[in-house]
Amino acid sequence: MKNKKTSGDTHSPKPVNHTDSSDENKPAEQLRAKSESGALEGGRAIWDNVKAALAMELPPTDFGKWIDNLTFLAEVDGEIQLLAQTMTQRDRVRQVFLAQIGDQWRRLDVKNRTVRVVCWAELTSEQQLIMSQEGSSTDEEIDDLYERQTFDTLVQGESNRVATSICKALAAGESVPSNMVFIFGTYGTGKTHILRAIKFASEARRPDRNVVYMSAEEFMCAYTQGVRNNDTHELKMVVRNARLLLIDDLQSITGKKGTQKEFFDNIRAISAKGGQVVITGDEAPSRMMSLSHRVREELQGGTLIEIERPDEAMREAIVRMKVRLLQEKNPDFDLSDEIIAMICSRVRGTGRQLNGAVTSIYTVATYMKQSMVTLEEAEAAIRRQLGEERAPTIEEIKRATTTVFKVSKADLEGKRRHRHIARPRQMAMHLARAMTDKSLPQIGRSFGGRDHTTVMYADRKVDELLKTEEGFRDELERLEQAVEELIYKDK
Repeated sequence: MKNKKTSGDTHSPKPVNHTDSSDENKPAEQLRAKSESGALEGGRAIWDNVKAALAMELPPTDFGKWIDNLTFLAEVDGEIQLLAQTMTQRDRVRQVFLAQIGDQWRRLDVKNRTVRVVCWAELTSEQQLIMSQEGSSTDEEIDDLYERQTFDTLVQGESNRVATSICKALAAGESVPSNMVFIFGTYGTGKTHILRAIKFASEARRPDRNVVYMSAEEFMCAYTQGVRNNDTHELKMVVRNARLLLIDDLQSITGKKGTQKEFFDNIRAISAKGGQVVITGDEAPSRMMSLSHRVREELQGGTLIEIERPDEAMREAIVRMKVRLLQEKNPDFDLSDEIIAMICSRVRGTGRQLNGAVTSIYTVATYMKQSMVTLEEAEAAIRRQLGEERAPTIEEIKRATTTVFKVSKADLEGKRRHRHIARPRQMAMHLARAMTDKSLPQIGRSFGGRDHTTVMYADRKVDELLKTEEGFRDELERLEQAVEELIYKDK
């Protein structure tokens, strides 16, 4: 583990230096030349290339969570509309990223159109009807993406093995432990991919089976619109007639009592008729305190499955799968084993972030008209994607430790020596020494006023356990990933 130096304020994306004529900006210059020649006049073509540029500029968590699933909707009176999946996403993009999107768009659009981000609830009834009828076929790129989200393209490992096995059985019409399955885990761990894989496999096996997939945000918007129109009958007909209901990102509707009641009534109605419901969320139901007691109890009565971050073998498999998928577009594209190892070591986040890293490198290779990229070019692409990293604070390390090991901050700073407390405390001290520039006395004082020799002992103890105890390295890496996730969230 390397020390990570603080790089100052990292709360907002860094602006692009448009006057820089270095090799790293050549792809953008070539895109501009294409745009001026008219090759990129179409809104979708420009948006594809704006996204490619943003993937190279933004940290992977920012791009994956807020930009990647923005879709081109339409051009209305000279204004380009991008569709956000949720109102939260819409608001976040408008506040933080819209200026950067606009800068990239203006560089490529000879028609000088403006960009607006909207969500489902803001669409006209005619637009909603078209989107409902055509779905993702209104955007060929998204349609292609959804078709690829099958069990064949889902990388399986220890972190998602149980979820994948149960969902494959469900899609195949086999019996599963209960009519309600709830899959939870941090964003970017493949929950949406699994839901779409269920839908694809189920419909391929039995085209007549009524399978309904929707995000919780779509459910909420449809219900809200129905309330405004004093008619929620259409939503009930769509949802309750499903033999298999797939709901993504349940956390989007937490706190909304009317929507939660409607949601509860619908899933109970499906289960009562022998149908199946599969729901995903970022956290376990027990931790979604804004859920009503009835909904939380209903979910806890089903099958709960956690998907964790991928381990090392799975991370490499994810990168190689992404390369294979990109080779369908460009058969000459390839990455050396050295570059793949570099990606896995540098990008420590979720599968989505790993996919984003490969896409960034592919973008460079495509626009530089190269089938292979050098290690130096790949590292430059990763640097652009990750941005400048800052060191975590000791408080962030302690916060991550309390989350991963279910201990309190008071436990970490207190005198208790029970193993379930002492070991996480030692691991936190070890990471504080490895990931920060704080001195041994400073670290000791942060952990309840301990002496610097206690920190030295903790550091040596962790090094010893890494060599002698099976599975300990995985625990330490899980804690390190949790720390890095906190850093990304604070950017």
